Amino acid sequence: MVQFPGGRPNAILKEEAEASVRLEPGVVAIFPMQEKENPTQIRILEIYASRGAYESHLKTPHFQKYKTTTLKMVKALRLVDMESLDAKTMTHIFRKLNKGQPSGDLVNQGLRLRRCLA
Repeated sequence: MVQFPGGRPNAILKEEAEASVRLEPGVVAIFPMQEKENPTQIRILEIYASRGAYESHLKTPHFQKYKTTTLKMVKALRLVDMESLDAKTMTHIFRKLNKGQPSGDLVNQGLRLRRCLA
C-alpha cells in the first residue's frame, strides 16, 4: 500500500505506466487507478509476463525515476501477489500474453497489485 500525502502523483504515474508498457516486453499492463469516493487513494494493477520481468522492471530508468520522484510522497507501500482465476479469458483480453510464453505461466506468476493510498 502506498500513501501519497499532500497531492496526487498523476503525471508521474501515467508517465511510468506508459513507458513500462511501451518499452518492456515483459510488462503486460500497468493500470494506475484512484478511488471515486477518495481520489487520493491510489491503486495500481500491474501484470508481468513473469517474475523475471517484474524484477527487470524494477531496474529500469523510468521506474527508478518514478521511485525517486515519489519517494517523499510515499507514506506506505503494500504489494500483493495475485493469481488469475480465469487464465483463458485473460489471454484473450491481453493478447500480449500469448507472444511466445505459455499462458498459464504468465498469468499465475506475473500478477501483482500495488495498492497505493494518496
